[in-house]
Amino acid sequence: PPTMHQASSAAQQVDGTQRITGGWQFTGRNTVVETRAAWFDEGLQWFPFGTEAVRSRSRTAIAEAEVRHLVGDRHTVSTGMNLTHTSALSDGYPNKPQQDRTALFLAYRYRSRNDRVLATWAARQELMIGAWVPFTTSVGGAVRFTEYLHARANAAKVYRIPTFNDLYWVPGGDRDLLSEVGWAGEAGLAVEQRVGSVQFKGDGAV
Repeated sequence: PPTMHQASSAAQQVDGTQRITGGWQFTGRNTVVETRAAWFDEGLQWFPFGTEAVRSRSRTAIAEAEVRHLVGDRHTVSTGMNLTHTSALSDGYPNKPQQDRTALFLAYRYRSRNDRVLATWAARQELMIGAWVPFTTSVGGAVRFTEYLHARANAAKVYRIPTFNDLYWVPGGDRDLLSEVGWAGEAGLAVEQRVGSVQFKGDGAV
């Protein structure tokens, strides 16, 4: 479609995507082992004037393994690793940039015997192109006060790594950009009530 400053537009865009994913799972008495793999090949051709195309293409390979272990009846510990390789080819990049990321993560979940309390904690450390990115962690929980009233809260340290355009696009890319770091949190109450065959739900969060 044309922009606000155009009466008409002959520009076109053609997208092409190939995605392959797979996984394997082993379930034991107290342990679950999962492995996952994915391959994404995404291409874009933009014809700004209906003739010669501006081309962009990215390829991503992902491999991940996770082990979840149940300790007793109420504690679950999870640990895992993620490996991600990304390469891109675009008319806006001076060469073919590549990015390798390795992440380790650990999580813990507690569920009370009567399911009135649920608590979680997680941590993640990632290495990107040989440099450590900010360490992140999160904590959260939910409490069921009555059959009808529930409360939840969570807080997390989060980050955002620069995109390929942020780092490599010409002009404007800056390879020295650092990851953005921030905090996020949420708290809320939920009310559920059934009257005959009608169920009422209310939810509020900040």
